[in-house]
Amino acid sequence: MIAVIACNFFMSRFFASFKICVLFSLITALYTAVPASAALTHQQEDKKTKPVHIENKNAPTILRSEQMAGRQSRDLYMDYDVEIERDQTIITGDHGIPHNEENEAEMVGNVFIQRFGDQFAAKQGNLNLDTNEGTLKDAYYKLEVGNRQGRAQRIDLTSKETADLFDSTFTTCDGLDPDWYLKTNKLHLDTGINDGYAQSPVLYFKDVPILGAPALTFPVNGERKSGVLPPTAGFSTDRGIELTVPYYFNLAPNYDFTLYPHLMTKHGINLGGEYRYMGENYAGNTYFEYMPNDRRTGHHRYLYATQHEQQFADGWKIKWDYRGASDNDYPDDFSMWRNAGALNTLQSFKDYDDDDDKRKLRRYGQVSKSLATEHFGSWTASVTASGYRILQDWDSIIKRSHSRLPQLVLSGHDDDVGGFDWSFRAEATRFWLDNKDMDLYWGTDRWKQRRDARKAGKYQYDNYKQNRGNRYVIEPSLSYPIMHAGWFVIPKAKLTYTKYNLEDVDNKLVPDTSLNRTLPTLTLDSGLVFERDSSVFGDGSIQTLEPRLFYAYTPYRDQSDFPIFDSSQFTFGYAKLFSDNPYSGYDRIADQNSLTAALTTRFLEQDGTERLRFTAGQKFNFQRQRVYMYRPSDENSPDYSDLLLQASGQLTDEFSFDSNVQYGLNHDMVNMGNISMHWKPGPMKALNFEYRYMRDEADEVTGEKLNQTIISGQWPISDRWYVVGQHNYSYTNHRVVESIAGLEYNADCWVLRLVAQHEATSYDNSNTSFYVQLELKGFARLGNDPVKEIQEKVTGYDALTERYQKDDSF
Repeated sequence: MIAVIACNFFMSRFFASFKICVLFSLITALYTAVPASAALTHQQEDKKTKPVHIENKNAPTILRSEQMAGRQSRDLYMDYDVEIERDQTIITGDHGIPHNEENEAEMVGNVFIQRFGDQFAAKQGNLNLDTNEGTLKDAYYKLEVGNRQGRAQRIDLTSKETADLFDSTFTTCDGLDPDWYLKTNKLHLDTGINDGYAQSPVLYFKDVPILGAPALTFPVNGERKSGVLPPTAGFSTDRGIELTVPYYFNLAPNYDFTLYPHLMTKHGINLGGEYRYMGENYAGNTYFEYMPNDRRTGHHRYLYATQHEQQFADGWKIKWDYRGASDNDYPDDFSMWRNAGALNTLQSFKDYDDDDDKRKLRRYGQVSKSLATEHFGSWTASVTASGYRILQDWDSIIKRSHSRLPQLVLSGHDDDVGGFDWSFRAEATRFWLDNKDMDLYWGTDRWKQRRDARKAGKYQYDNYKQNRGNRYVIEPSLSYPIMHAGWFVIPKAKLTYTKYNLEDVDNKLVPDTSLNRTLPTLTLDSGLVFERDSSVFGDGSIQTLEPRLFYAYTPYRDQSDFPIFDSSQFTFGYAKLFSDNPYSGYDRIADQNSLTAALTTRFLEQDGTERLRFTAGQKFNFQRQRVYMYRPSDENSPDYSDLLLQASGQLTDEFSFDSNVQYGLNHDMVNMGNISMHWKPGPMKALNFEYRYMRDEADEVTGEKLNQTIISGQWPISDRWYVVGQHNYSYTNHRVVESIAGLEYNADCWVLRLVAQHEATSYDNSNTSFYVQLELKGFARLGNDPVKEIQEKVTGYDALTERYQKDDSF
C-alpha cells in the first residue's frame, strides 16, 4: 500500500509513464519486505560525540511547590508550580505526589521531565528517581544529541538511556507540525548504544507517505551504523532508469564496507562495493563493480580499484594503486559520481598521451626504505612496478605508456654541508610494452598519416613505432646557495649519465641498441628584492620590485637515436623559465646556453596579505637549440622564448583574479593563456569564470588546440532556493565537455537537491543524467549525493548542511 501511495505521489510530479510507476511500485514492495533486522541509516561526516554523564547517586532529593500536604515519611501532595530535583533529573508539573519510600514521583498537568539533556513533556506521568523507570502519557520528547524529537501516545522510560515509545513519531524538525517525520507503532530508543528500532515505520514528507518497511533501525545520534541505506533513483540517457539500494556494514570504528546493488534498465544489475580501512600507520580502500551479463553487450563487465599505503618501523613504506576494467567502453557506459575515483575522471580528451585521462587506469606498487644519517644526509631506496590499463577510445587514439617493470631508485640529499647543498639520484628501469602495443596505430588512418609524414621528412623517426629496453641513470648535483636579506645567488652544477640497452628496434632507424650519454649542466640563479612604501586602493602597503636572472648551460649531444620512454615537454610557465631542461624524464636533455630574465612586483598589506602581483619573464638563447622531442634540429629555432606575462590579485576580500599569457613575439600572437576570476560576496554566494586558450600547433608533439570557457557558481534566488552549476564548453570541438545544473532548497530540517549532469564520456560520446536527493537533516539522505562532485567543480561552493563542511576522520 505504501509503495502505491508513494508511487502516486512521486509519479504525478515527475513521471508520466504508467510502466515506470508499476516498476517503481514493485521495487518499493521488495524494499519494504526487509527483515526486522534491516536498517535505514546513512553515513555522516559530522559524527556526534556521545555526552559524558556523571551521576551522583547520593545526591539529595529537593522538593518545591506552593502548597504541600501529607506525611513526609510516606506520601506528600504538592500543588502549584511543583518541582522535584535530584542530581541531573528535574521534574515539574501542576500537581505531584512524591512517594518517599519508593523514591518515585507521580505528576499530573503540564508534566516536564529533564534527564541530563533529554527532555519530555506530557499530560501526566511518573518516574522512579533511583531506577529512572517511568511512564508518560500523551507526551512530547526531545533528545540531548542533535535535534531529534517527536510525540507519542505513551512513553515507557526503562532506564536513563532507554525508552519505548508507542504510536509515536520521530523527526529532527522543530514545532508541532514537522515537514517530515517517521511514524511507528513502537519505537525503541537507546542513546547508550546509539540505536533506534522502529516497528512498522512509515516515512512521511509533507504528510505524504514516501517510504515504509516492516521494521528498521537507525542511529540515534547520527553516527555510522550497519543497515540498509536509503535507496537512490535517477535517470540517464545511456543507462535508463536507475535504482540503488545500498547496504552499509559498520564493521569497526576504523573499517567498513558498503554494498551497492545498482539496477539499470538498459543494462541490468551491477553489483558494486567499497571497503575502507585505516589505522595508526596505514590506510586504504578497495572499490569494485561487477555486472554478470550486460543485456546491451551480452558480456560480463567489471571495474575495480584498490589503494593502500602503510608505514613500517625503521623507515620502511609500502603502497599500491591498482585499477582495472573489463572493456574499453566502460567509462562511456558507467561513468558516474560513485566510481569517479576508480576511473580517475578528468574531462580532457587529447589525441595523445595524457596521464590524467580517465581512460588510463593506473597500476602501481612500491616498496621504499628511508634512512637519515648524521653525516651523510638523508637517503631513500625504492623498488617500483608501474603501468597503465588503457581503455582505448578509437576515435581519439591514446598512446601506450611504457610500464616500468621494475624501477630501482636510490636518492639522497643534504643541505648546508660546509655551505654546500648536494643531491644524488641513481635509477635502473626496465621499460616494457606488450607486442600488440609496439606498433600503436597499425592499419589506421592515423598510422598512414604518420607514415606519409616520415616519408616527407617531417619526423626523423616513426612516432608510431615504440621500443623496449633498459635505462640506467646516475645524476649527482652540487650547489652553493648564498642567501642574504634582499638578494641571493645560487650556483649549481649537475652531471647526468644515461645508458640504454634496447631491444626490438628498427635497425634502419636506430642502428645501435647500446647507447649512452654524459652531459653536464651548469646553472646560476640570482635575484634582488627592493621594497618601498606604497598604497593600493587608498590603504597603506609595501610594494616590492624583484628582478631575477637565471643562466643555464648544457652542451649539445645528438640524441636522435635515443628512444622516448617517459619524457615529455613541460607546459610552458613561470616555473619552467627557471628550469635547466624543458623536458621531463631523462630521454631528452636539451642543449642550452640561455639567460632568463624576469621581473615581479607585489603589493603587500601590513598583515602580509598579497593584494596584487605582476610578473614578466622571457628566456634568451645565446645559441639555437638543436635537441627536440620528435623532430630533428630546427635551423629556425628562435633566439628567445615567448614572453610570459602574469597578473593576479585579491582586489577585495570578495574578489580575486589570476591570469597568464604566453605571447609569441616571432609571430606577434598569443600562443597560450588563461584567466580566472572568483567573486564570493558572502555565504552561499560564489561566481567563477575561467577562460583557457592554447593556439593550434603550440605543442610540437600533439598539435593540441585548447579553447574553453568554464563558468560556475552558487547563488540564492530566494530566501531558501539556491542555484548551483558549472558549464565547460570547448570551442575547438564545438561541444560541451561537462555541464552541471542544480537547484537546492534549504528548509529548517531538510534539503532538496535537483541536479542534471551532461558530460562527454569519450571523444564523440556523451551522457546526460538526472538526480534527485532529499536530505532529512540528522536522519537520512534519499537519492544520489551530488555534493562532493559539486564541491570539486564549483570553487567557493558552500554546502547547505553542516555535515559536508567538516572533514571526515575516516
